This record gives sequence, C-alpha cells and structure tokens, in this order.
Amino acid sequence: MPNFNIDIRAITPEITKVAIICIAYIVSLKIFKKFWKKLLKAHDELHWRFIGNLIRVMLTILFVSFLGSLFTDTKEISVAIFSSTGVAVALLLYTAQELLKDLIAGLAISFSKPYKIGSVINVTSLDISGIVEDITLRHTIVKCYDNTRLIVPNSVMNGAILSNRDFDKNLIGNYLEIKISYDSNIKKAKEIIYNTVVNHPLVVDSTKDSSIEKHCSVLLKDFGDDGLVLKTTVWTRNINDNFAACDEIRMTIKEQFDANNIEIPFATRTVHIVSDTNTNNTK
Repeated sequence: MPNFNIDIRAITPEITKVAIICIAYIVSLKIFKKFWKKLLKAHDELHWRFIGNLIRVMLTILFVSFLGSLFTDTKEISVAIFSSTGVAVALLLYTAQELLKDLIAGLAISFSKPYKIGSVINVTSLDISGIVEDITLRHTIVKCYDNTRLIVPNSVMNGAILSNRDFDKNLIGNYLEIKISYDSNIKKAKEIIYNTVVNHPLVVDSTKDSSIEKHCSVLLKDFGDDGLVLKTTVWTRNINDNFAACDEIRMTIKEQFDANNIEIPFATRTVHIVSDTNTNNTK
C-alpha cells in the first residue's frame, strides 16, 4: 500500500496565512459596510453609492490576489497573466467590454449627476418613468409607479435623453384646476382654495424662502362651456408628497364647497327644437 507522508508543519503556515487573510477580509468588509451605511444616511448621493460598490469589488479583488500569492502554482499563473502584454490584455478587454462600458458610464453618471437617489425621471426613448432607487457598477435601478423595478444598464442611461423633475433640487409642482358654476360665489371659491392649499402641511412655498409665509395664486383660467375654471399650483418637496397633498386638498375643497353652496358643475346640453310652420297643407 502507498505510504502518504504529509508534513503538517509545512502546511500549517500556509493555512494560518489563509485564515488570517480571510478573517481580515471579512472584518474589513463589515467595518466598511458599517461606516458606509452611516455615510449614506448623512449623504445619500448617487456617486457615494457607486463608489461604495466599487470599493467593495476592489476589496474582493485584493483578497483574491493575496490568496493567489500564497501558493506556488497560483502565484506563477498570476505572474504570467500580469506580466504578459498584447494578446492577453486585448483578450481581457474584449471579453469584459460590456462590463467596462457600464462601469465607465456609471462613473460618468456618478460625477456628472444627471439624476440622484429619489429623482423622478422620464426616459422618453425607453418609455421609462419612475424614481431612481439605486445605482450599481453595472445598472441603474428605477422604481416604477406600480412598484416594479427596472434594471437599466448604466451605458444605456448615460446615453439616453431624460427629463428630471428633481434636477438642481427643484420642487415638485402640480396644477390643480377646479370648475365652479357661473352662479357660484367666485370670491368665496378662490378663498377656500387658497386657504386649503397654504394650510396643508406638505405644501411648501415655491420661492424656497423660509422667512416668508406660504403663498399660492388662485387664478380664473377660463370661461368654460358649463362653468368657471379656477387654477392654482400645489408645490411639494417630492412626488410622493405631491400625490398625497393633491388628494387631501381636493377632498377638503369639495367639503368646503358643499358647506358654502358652491356648485361643481357637470356637463349639460340644452336642445332647442324648432317647429316647421311652413308646412304644406294637402287637400
């Protein structure tokens, strides 16, 4: 029978090194995640998220490199790969060209900041509308209004034309048009709309000046076929607040209109029947 003689003393140092590197990698990754989580709470910006993902990948590559340098066979392979030029580099770039393209596009997006976490965007060419939720090394994650997620490559997002309602930290404005009958008290209707809008807690002043009281303009937009059209704008800090504010404002206005006998008309048609008096009498 073959005699297997294993020198434990020769293997132990290698195992010890592997264990130390693995423990160091796990500890450093946990410390980094904890630190980065605190940073994102204070500064939840797109470029910080992208940089965090990039650092985690670099830590993993560094860990694998250290492991490879411990053993003779893997060390020789690593040296052969990194010392070779030309064909090996070209092959690596060719096989990873999509990844590199998305990675470079992610870097461009992170530092040019065409959108940020929480931005409400509309990519017309892709028929995508939603809220930016995250960015990884390869993808931008967009949360749609039906709560589904679209995973879009960074290279596609970087080359697309999009509209961003939150660009340059703009507020979200939504038109509110309400029709009243011609017999209703227009001054009272405008007063109700004004008070309801400015007193809503989610509504902010569009001037962004915290030193003045909230204000909104209630204007007579048009003389409609069946009533007067009053118009104002509801300004909030984000799209979710705007949906909620407009819903509650409409409900309150309807209740106040009912209490003050202000009618919200519905379409009516008056039909005039003209009789023909020039009928021919037949004998």
